[in-house]
Amino acid sequence: MTLKKKVYHILDAILICGRVAPIETGLMILNVIIHSALPYFLVRCSTKFINAVLNYYKEQDNLQSIINTIVQLSIVFFLMFFYSVIIRMLSERIAIQLRNKVNLEIIDKCSRLKYEYIETGETCDLINRILRYPGLDVIQNAFLHIMSGVEIIVNILIVGLLLLKQVWWAIPVILISILPLLITSYYSSVEAYKVLRWNTEIARKSNYIEFDILRGRDLAMERNLFGYAKHFNNKFEEFFRKTMKMEKEVRVKWFIRMKLSSILVTGVIISVALVLCGSLKAGAITMGFFISVVESLFRLENLLVNQVQNLISELVQDNEYFKDLTEFAALSEDDSEGTYCPEQEGIHTIEFKNVYFKYPGTSNYILKGLSFRMEEGKHYAIVGKNGSGKTTITKLLLRLYTIDQGEILINGKNIYDYSIEKVHSLFSVVYQDFTRYAITVKDNVGIGDLKNIEDMKRIKEVTESVGLKDVIDSLPQGYETPLGKVLQEGVDLSGGQWQRVALARTLMKRNTVKILDEPTAALDPIQESNLYKNYGNIVKHATTIFISHRLGSTKLADKIILIDDGKVLSCGSHEQLMKENGLYKEMFCMQKEWYDEA
Repeated sequence: MTLKKKVYHILDAILICGRVAPIETGLMILNVIIHSALPYFLVRCSTKFINAVLNYYKEQDNLQSIINTIVQLSIVFFLMFFYSVIIRMLSERIAIQLRNKVNLEIIDKCSRLKYEYIETGETCDLINRILRYPGLDVIQNAFLHIMSGVEIIVNILIVGLLLLKQVWWAIPVILISILPLLITSYYSSVEAYKVLRWNTEIARKSNYIEFDILRGRDLAMERNLFGYAKHFNNKFEEFFRKTMKMEKEVRVKWFIRMKLSSILVTGVIISVALVLCGSLKAGAITMGFFISVVESLFRLENLLVNQVQNLISELVQDNEYFKDLTEFAALSEDDSEGTYCPEQEGIHTIEFKNVYFKYPGTSNYILKGLSFRMEEGKHYAIVGKNGSGKTTITKLLLRLYTIDQGEILINGKNIYDYSIEKVHSLFSVVYQDFTRYAITVKDNVGIGDLKNIEDMKRIKEVTESVGLKDVIDSLPQGYETPLGKVLQEGVDLSGGQWQRVALARTLMKRNTVKILDEPTAALDPIQESNLYKNYGNIVKHATTIFISHRLGSTKLADKIILIDDGKVLSCGSHEQLMKENGLYKEMFCMQKEWYDEA
């Protein structure tokens, strides 16, 4: 495993690359050092070439000397080209290994994070920064930026070696002169990344406006009906202008300071070149050496003034990314607890014992000492007013959250002793806000049980049981028809038909507890009543939990659990609860006319 829980720094980019591609990383570092040192030989060969040309012009040397220096220059140029190609090839090999291992590992961790992180805006922003912007390529880019830094350091040492005899003080002075540039580049980059972090939240809001509200197909009808496109377009523009304003303020603030620092570096380089003019006049150095070294000095000046500040900016942002990576690696995963995973065991009993729960980051308890017991093969209906804690029970059964107090037992064993994979395999769930997959009917239903996704007999059985036979028979390609409007040949369904597809998906797995959380929200009361009857027939021997504030499912239930204010207010059959003349009877009588018609 490459991604560990630890404090990450930018130098970890080398370690990570070394773990996934040790040979390529080692060769890369070696080749960068060699490639960076070649300019020294280029200066020496250029010096010989210029001196040979001048001597030939003065008839003090023959043409063979010029040819010899040209051959030497050609070898140096070839080596520089050769090593640059090798570096590019190694870089690509390292990038491939990072994508195959580290990137997939990060994406896999995202898929296994605790559900509570998904509902936290701050954590969503962190995940967006890790995956999207700056994104997964930062690890490789950080390694390349470090290599660029090595190249610059080697270049400075080369120039220092060339100037050592004539102007030994030049390198210390140059190094001192670039300190203000390094400092301003560092602080401007830190501030720029802070703006980036702040803009992540704005980007999330603006992306929702742009891709969902203004472009989304699902909202097209209401977008045209209410004519709110211009209003949200203005909102999007407002977010965009706010982002641009903040970035502009940071750039302007540091631009002048960095340019003044750059002028200082340029002034020092020119001063060194002028001193060399004196050495040339005094005959201490040759014309060839003077031209070659001065050219190297101004190449170094360009490197320091233009590339260093950009490199510092990139390195700082890379380091901030590694801070995010530290925070990301520390996020807990769903499988952090529980190893019990019996192969054939189904659910015989479910029990909540004095369960207290509040959502992370809040102080208000949703469940307050909730206790009930369910047994295998029975139908249960959990009912109550909106906000009473019904859906929370589903989330806790699926271990999307951890309870604060009490116990949840499956077959008498604490649910947190089970592996998360085993818990998920024991349940089949359909929510009110189910997913509409833009894939074939067969796959839409079959993914409910991946082991039997090709079992057409089972797929037809469950689709017919929820009343989809006539709908599917009318589709152009039957079960092979893509649903939705993403694909050109796709066919969209009505809200109620989509909900039936979701219900069929839950029926694919055998020997699981079926949980239907507000399953009939898109159906009218008559459709709801018929659906419950059909569904009850096909799952008559399975444990079923209906969760709803609509009471159409209650007569099918062997036991009704009435939840109010996070507690079990009453428990029993429909007839028993009606006799109590309590909240259940009040709710049922209010909805009675819907089901009388049905």
